[in-house]
Amino acid sequence: MLEADAGRIFTAIGFLNTTAAMFKILDGQGKRPVICYRDIEQIISEICEIRDAAQGLDLPMAKLVSDELLSEFTRISRPDGATDDDGPKIPDSSFYRISGGLERLQNINYEASTRLLLGLDAASKELWECSDAPFGSAVVEKFPGCSFDIEEASKCLAVRRSTAAVLHLSRALEAAVQRIANHFEISNVSREWGKLLSDIDAALKKITEKEKKRAWSEVRSSLWHVKEAWRNPSMHPIQKYTPDEAEDVYRAARAFMRHLARLV
Repeated sequence: MLEADAGRIFTAIGFLNTTAAMFKILDGQGKRPVICYRDIEQIISEICEIRDAAQGLDLPMAKLVSDELLSEFTRISRPDGATDDDGPKIPDSSFYRISGGLERLQNINYEASTRLLLGLDAASKELWECSDAPFGSAVVEKFPGCSFDIEEASKCLAVRRSTAAVLHLSRALEAAVQRIANHFEISNVSREWGKLLSDIDAALKKITEKEKKRAWSEVRSSLWHVKEAWRNPSMHPIQKYTPDEAEDVYRAARAFMRHLARLV
C-alpha cells in the first residue's frame, strides 16, 4: 500500500506554489528574485518533502522533477563567512531551470489524479501506525506467534475491513485460548464459548490461593466479554461484522490477552 503524510504534502506544495509564483512574476518583469541562503534551505527542505511523498505515492514524474530541482539548488555554493541573510547571484541558466522545474512540479496534482487516495482519520491513523505492539509488549513477549495477526487486525480495523479484522483476531485468540486450556487441562477447546467458560469456572473453584484465583477470574471475565462481542455461540466468526462490532471484538480481545499475558 502506498503511504504519504497528507499534512506535510499540503504544506510543502503550498510553499512551493508561492515560490514558483514569485519566480514567474519576477521573470515576467525581467527581474531576478532575491533569495537568501535561509530561503534556499527552506526550499530544499520542502522539495525533499514532495520528493518523499512522490516516491511514497509512486508519482515518478514528480519525483524526477524534485530530484532535478534538488540537484540545481545544491549546486548553489555558499562561500565561507556568508550569513543566512546573504544570498547568491543565481545565473540565468540556473534561474530558468529552477523556474521551469517549479512550474512543472505544480503539475503534481495532475499526476496524483491517476491515484485513488484514501485518508485515515486520527483514530484510524493511530491504529494503522501502531504496528509494533497494538496489544502491548507483554502480549508480544508471551504470544509471539500472534503478533502478525494482531497487527493485521489493527490495520484492517483502520481501513474498515471489519470482517477481516475479526478473522485475524480469531487466529490470535485461538492460541490464547489454547494456553488457558493447557494450563487448566481442558480438552477440546474448539467448542461453544459457554462450555469453555463453564470448564474454566470449574477449574477456578479448585484454586485456593486468593490472589491467584482473583487474577484468573479477571481473565475469565475478559474472555466472557470476548464471547459477548463475538455474537456467535460457537468459537468461529460469523460471516460478516460491522465496523462497530469489529471494534467491540478488538477491544475485548485486547483486554483478554493483556490479562492473560500477566499470568502465563
